[in-house]
Amino acid sequence: MTRFPLAHALAHAVIVALTLVTYAVGNPPEVRFPAKHRAFLQQHCFDCHDSATQEGQVNLESLSFRIINIEQAELWQKILNSLNAGEMPPEDVTQPNNADKADFLDALAQTMVRARQALSDSGGKITMRRLNRREYRNTIKQLTGVQLDVGTLPADGGSGTFDTVGSSQFISSDQFEQYLQLGRSAIDEALERQRAQTPSSQAFRLEPETTINPANEKEVAAIEDAQRRFTRWQVGVDQAAKLPKNQAKIEEISQQDASIKHPIHFYRHSDLLDDAPDPKDYGFSDAAKAASSNPQWDRAQLAYHKHYLTLPHRDRGTYLKLAHGTGRVVVTVNEDLPPGKYLLRVRTGVVPGSPSARHFIQIGHPQRQVPRNRGLAGQPLSTHQVSGTIQQPEIIEIPLEMRPETPREFAIQEKQPNNGNLKALWDAHNRLKQKNGYGHPPAIWIDWVELVGPIDATNKRWKQRREVELHANRKVGGTYNGYFKGGHDKAQAFLQTGKPQKGMVDEQEAKFRIRQFEEQGPTYRRYLDDPLTQSGSFLTIADCNKEEFIALPPEHPTGWLKTEHVVPNLPPGEYKLRFRLGAIPGTPSDRHFVDLGAVPEKNAFNQIATFQITGSIDQPQTIEVPVQLAKNSPRKFALREKRDPKLDNQRDRAARKATGVGPVPALWIDWVEWEGPFSHQVEASPLQAIIADNTRRLKQPNATREKTSASPIGESNFELPQARATITEFARAAFRGVKPDRAFIDKLVAIYQTRRQAGESFDAAIRTPLSVILASPGFLYLNEPSDESQPRPLNDRELAVRLAYFLWSGPPDAELLQLANDNQLHLPKILEQQVDRLIADPRSDEFVAGFVHQWLEMERLDFFQFDANLYQDFDESTRAATRQEVYHSFAHLLRCGVVPQDAESKSPTTTEQGRIGKLLKSDYVFVNGLLANYYGMEGVSGDAFRKINLPADSPRGGLLGMAAIHAMGSDGIVSSPVERGAWVLRYLLNDPPPPAPPNVPQISRLEGQVLTARERLLAHQQEPQCASCHRKIDPIGFGLENFNAAGKWRTEDSYQARDNRGRGVGKRQTWTIDPSGAFHQGPEFNGYQQLRDRIAEREEDFARGFTEHLIEYALGRSFGFTDKALADEIVTSARGKDFAVSQFIHALVQSKAFQTK
Repeated sequence: MTRFPLAHALAHAVIVALTLVTYAVGNPPEVRFPAKHRAFLQQHCFDCHDSATQEGQVNLESLSFRIINIEQAELWQKILNSLNAGEMPPEDVTQPNNADKADFLDALAQTMVRARQALSDSGGKITMRRLNRREYRNTIKQLTGVQLDVGTLPADGGSGTFDTVGSSQFISSDQFEQYLQLGRSAIDEALERQRAQTPSSQAFRLEPETTINPANEKEVAAIEDAQRRFTRWQVGVDQAAKLPKNQAKIEEISQQDASIKHPIHFYRHSDLLDDAPDPKDYGFSDAAKAASSNPQWDRAQLAYHKHYLTLPHRDRGTYLKLAHGTGRVVVTVNEDLPPGKYLLRVRTGVVPGSPSARHFIQIGHPQRQVPRNRGLAGQPLSTHQVSGTIQQPEIIEIPLEMRPETPREFAIQEKQPNNGNLKALWDAHNRLKQKNGYGHPPAIWIDWVELVGPIDATNKRWKQRREVELHANRKVGGTYNGYFKGGHDKAQAFLQTGKPQKGMVDEQEAKFRIRQFEEQGPTYRRYLDDPLTQSGSFLTIADCNKEEFIALPPEHPTGWLKTEHVVPNLPPGEYKLRFRLGAIPGTPSDRHFVDLGAVPEKNAFNQIATFQITGSIDQPQTIEVPVQLAKNSPRKFALREKRDPKLDNQRDRAARKATGVGPVPALWIDWVEWEGPFSHQVEASPLQAIIADNTRRLKQPNATREKTSASPIGESNFELPQARATITEFARAAFRGVKPDRAFIDKLVAIYQTRRQAGESFDAAIRTPLSVILASPGFLYLNEPSDESQPRPLNDRELAVRLAYFLWSGPPDAELLQLANDNQLHLPKILEQQVDRLIADPRSDEFVAGFVHQWLEMERLDFFQFDANLYQDFDESTRAATRQEVYHSFAHLLRCGVVPQDAESKSPTTTEQGRIGKLLKSDYVFVNGLLANYYGMEGVSGDAFRKINLPADSPRGGLLGMAAIHAMGSDGIVSSPVERGAWVLRYLLNDPPPPAPPNVPQISRLEGQVLTARERLLAHQQEPQCASCHRKIDPIGFGLENFNAAGKWRTEDSYQARDNRGRGVGKRQTWTIDPSGAFHQGPEFNGYQQLRDRIAEREEDFARGFTEHLIEYALGRSFGFTDKALADEIVTSARGKDFAVSQFIHALVQSKAFQTK
């Protein structure tokens, strides 16, 4: 690893900065253990631990029930631990009954939870905090336009805290080195993107009614003229042919060439006759040319061309001819047109009544070898379906890459059938001509064609499509013919002759290869024999073609066939992956999903997204996915059928056992392609704007940049002040509006000068100081300096920063900063409007994911690998979709209560629609096609999540109906009523159970017994140290048992004992689930629906818990007793607005605590 000497200095600077922060901390609130429990101690503990005996030097008689310091808390914790472990009271004394002991333990455990909170209360203190990984990534992207992979940075957040809590964040000099490396990576990538400049765009338009149609009219006139000249010439030839001497010649020639007696082709031989007229006298070069103008032959297709002249709409467009005549529209541009990315636009429509098979156009370069106004040179560049009509044409946009060697002309033609086989095309034309008198009727009408470019002012763009059947068939065919069939034939030869064959040296190997061919060969043969593999490829479960690759340069799909890339390598940036595919008829709909993943190395698959396939073989769908390529990120991506690959062999064996071949493929791919890089930024990032300004200044006339003897090598008087300006401006942007210290800038300028003296260019030398800025305390830490003994109000700039990092997990935008500069942001009405704007902005998705994931402890969703045999359809794609369901549901409520910024263009929503209680129970869900299929919901397709209304008896709707919540309450094999019940108490009812005591006794007597989950846990409650918590937890968990470990609905459960190898032994017991129960000291419920109703009735408890977590996340400090008044204030405010989620945020932002340091 490269060592950065600045890292330790920067770390020291941060430590110094942290010491400048002081706070006023009030006295912690009082915590008391209820006095009624003194009787329990007196009855069971004072005999050994009163003031007189003090056995073990423990005096419980004088122990205060008021806990005000750590020493008292530690003694009470020892009491709790001893009772939980069963160490006290001793076995030889009278034991308390289980109920009394459970009540005592419950009360003491809850008291200890409150004591820990009180003794650790910050008193309103906000520890100076740095950017967490999410915020760092987003801030770098806003500053530079570069999306960094921050996975190498240490994880943020301590146990039970948010990643925004400053007191749980730590930093080291090694971490500073990581920041330096990541910052340099971002600077390098941003400047590499900035460097690629293209000239201003030009447009070349062709209106065919002004070029092609007049040319066609001239062509018809020329044909008619030639036919008239032929007719005059023909009279003379016919008269000469009647002469006796010519009759003899004709007879003699016919012995060698019978065509001389053909009524049409006879005229090609006229130059052999005596006294025949010279064709040159009639304007023909020779007899053959004259004969081709014979009206009876109509070789020039006069009837065809004249028919097209009679068609309507020729005054504003033209028709493409398929077999003869003008079959293409050509756009020719200047030879000096610069390389770059261009866009070819075609406004076109189909002719009514024409066959759909002809509704396609091809784009390519026109062929010039044959003097015909039709055809392309080589293969088409692309093919496009035309769906517009002449009355309502469509504009098809085709991205083109113009390289130095690219011909500066492009042609559009109707897609050629039979791969452009002219003989087949002409034969079809002649057959049609016999029927309709002219030949092929038109199918494609062109209004205009336009070439525009270069269209990207910052990046060159490339595009490459791959027809997947070429690689797939080479791989599958090579494996079949080489390994399977080839191995089989060699094995047979070895067994028959006894002579060693290549790779075949013994009988065991020979028999193995024969068996492999017999078992696997039919699956490969079926693949190769299927007609669909001649125009695409299958995604298989068997080994044939499990994955199809989209390989961006310099990667290749497979080693079987290399791709001739359009460019050797690609710069970082945003790219688009596209693939066209369809579902195979007759295959199950639950197999009509495809996974897309990155392939960083061989056999790796890092999932990106899952897509539902609604297209078919006849009408495939095209899916487009944007991907961000960093400097060292993967350039290879894979498509595969959504499934758990660990089950592939099992499914393959089962299919071969049933049918003799592997599983039938469910997905067919037509082609894959990539395109990019794209630049979608409306405004340049701060770094890009600063560098662009610097570049413009450096390009000023040389007279302003004369060298002096004091300048470094290659440096001018102009460059040094410009370097200082660049560094200063970028530092101010990186520090979120804080002016950098002059001494800090001086040090960075010195670094720049050192690099210049070492021979680096301005562009290279400026990168090191810029990257140092991105590892400095002013960037990494949210700067809210405070050396006062009392809290102070935030200034408007600090308020803008705190607000943006709260709701966007990123820096404030220009509007927030401008309001801060104008000292307007703190005004309540302005602040309210800005909160609404930030929530409505897509960047608030960062708040949704960051907050909800941590609030609901959703990291548990990734704790376990689910048993693939038990839960085949709960794969990584489904797991990701269930997580998104939670996020989308919360985001919907968050934005429902937001007042629209543009009331005229948006329908207003009521706060009732954003009510937080809808997370407890709702009559709708947010699903996509994948999740709807998992839930058994019909009529939902596509990859976008949308709101779907539910029937009244549906178990879905609200958090308790979401698979993610129940999957978190399992171990990937069986559901856990304890985990689920504790989660409900903790997050929905705001009544968290205390931490599990140490040394919880195991119920060994139950080992191997076949018991229901309810029976097993009720037996556990016989232990009072367990009962104190489980009597609250377990009933709720039992009420959720209708959901299996992966969140699907069920009515039965089963259990089978397992041996030490995990194999089932003995008989499996199945039982009907009993979800009834009662809350501890609370109401009963007869099943899941009633349980959900009882929980939904406690909306205020849920709102209170949500508020406490929101305060901790937003203020960056653990929630404590000091914050109870703030929580009361927020809940009261939200209650007045129907508990709308957005109102909680408004109340918090408007509070004094949020606006105070």
